[in-house]
Amino acid sequence: MAPTPDHFYSLLVLQVLGLILGWVIVHKLAVDRDLNKERRSLVSEAAAAQIEKVNSLLIDARKYHTTTERNEEVEQAIKMALQDIAESVGALREFVKDGAVVKRAQGAVKSLRIAITGRHFEDEHDGQLRDPHVILETIALESLRTKRALLALQHVQYRQSH
Repeated sequence: MAPTPDHFYSLLVLQVLGLILGWVIVHKLAVDRDLNKERRSLVSEAAAAQIEKVNSLLIDARKYHTTTERNEEVEQAIKMALQDIAESVGALREFVKDGAVVKRAQGAVKSLRIAITGRHFEDEHDGQLRDPHVILETIALESLRTKRALLALQHVQYRQSH
């Protein structure tokens, strides 16, 4: 039996619909892939920038604590840097799928803030500290811990992509 024109048009419509549906699916997958790539890049770059800020903050905090005289401008700069790091890490919650890694990074920043400003800061600054001193060692340790948490935040993006 020879195909009828209605049968031919039905097959043609099915093929066109299949092509359109395939294109829509491929397009959506490509958009999702591009968005995930941008999200990972944003988080990675933000974490790297915060690591650099922690490095600068470590230097500034050591200078502050090893200086004889109290410097209120430096105190304000240190507190502002700590606040900026905390806010930047907190803002990443919206972009990171694993909230636990963000909480660890936030906890590390909080511990760093306590290490830097908890003792021998502001009104308690009563002369310089000398190495080795527990405050200086704690600041170095908490800086390292914060950088590790930020690296984990940076790297978790690529584990989640699979």
